[in-house]
Amino acid sequence: MFGEEFTIGVRDLMTTEIYYLSSEYTVNEALVDLQEKQFNAAPIKGNTSPYHYVRRKRLESLYTDGFGSDDLLDHASQIDLDSLISPDTDFEELIELLEEKTVYFIGWNDRLEGIITQADLNKLASHTYLYSKINQIETYLRDVIHPTTSAQVIEENSEEARSKYEDDGDADLQLRLVDYTTFEDLYEIVKHHRSSEGNNPISQQLPFDQENAVRILYKIKELRNDVAHHGNTIHIMGIDQSTEDNRDIRDLRRIYDNMNKILEYSR
Repeated sequence: MFGEEFTIGVRDLMTTEIYYLSSEYTVNEALVDLQEKQFNAAPIKGNTSPYHYVRRKRLESLYTDGFGSDDLLDHASQIDLDSLISPDTDFEELIELLEEKTVYFIGWNDRLEGIITQADLNKLASHTYLYSKINQIETYLRDVIHPTTSAQVIEENSEEARSKYEDDGDADLQLRLVDYTTFEDLYEIVKHHRSSEGNNPISQQLPFDQENAVRILYKIKELRNDVAHHGNTIHIMGIDQSTEDNRDIRDLRRIYDNMNKILEYSR
C-alpha cells in the first residue's frame, strides 16, 4: 500500500558534541552543573579509558542521602560494553534499549564519539519520522472509512470536511469527502460509527477490537498532535512538562508497537 519509507536511528539522533564533567567535581557540583544545562547524564573527563559517567537521577539520590560532598568519581559508573550502542541501531531497537537504560554512548578506537539519552527522542528527526508513520495510518484509515461510512456520518464527526470539500468543488481533483478529515475526525468516526447491524465496520479492519482500537487511536492522535506542533514525544522528569499526558518511554514504545501493527495489517 505504501512505498518504501525512510528510517532513522542512533546516527540521526545522537549528540556528537559531548559535554564532560570535571573529574575534580564533588557530587553536588556535578549535580548543579547537570541541572543548569538540563542534561540527564554526562561522561567525566578522563585522559584514558576506562571512561566513567554519571546520571543526574543518581546524583539527586546521593545528594538527598547526604553524599553531596563526596568525590564524583567515587560514585561514577564505568562506560563498559553494556553502555555502548552502535550508531546503526534503528529507531525501534533504540526505544527498546532506552526503556532499559536512559543513556548510552557511541564510541570506537578507544574514543567517545557520541551520547544518546531518552531526551534525544524529542529531536526534530524523531518528530519527522513519527509523523510520517502516523500519516500512513491516516491514509489507511481514510481508505477504510470511505467505502464503509456515509457522508452523513463523516459530517457528524467533522466540523470542516464538508465546507473544505465544497470549496474545491470546481477544481479538477478526484478527492473524497473523507480526504478533508483530520486525524481527530478519523478518531471520532472510528469511535462513534456503527452500521445498521450495530457493529463497527472500520475497527473490523484494524488489528484490535473496537474498545482497544479507540484507545490506541486516541494515544496515536495525542502523539501526532505533539510531534506536529514541535512538542515532545516523551516527558523527561525535571526537564519539561510539555507532553499532553506525561507520556514516558514505555508509553512511546507501546504506541510505536501499535502503529507498526496497524501498518503491517494494512499491507
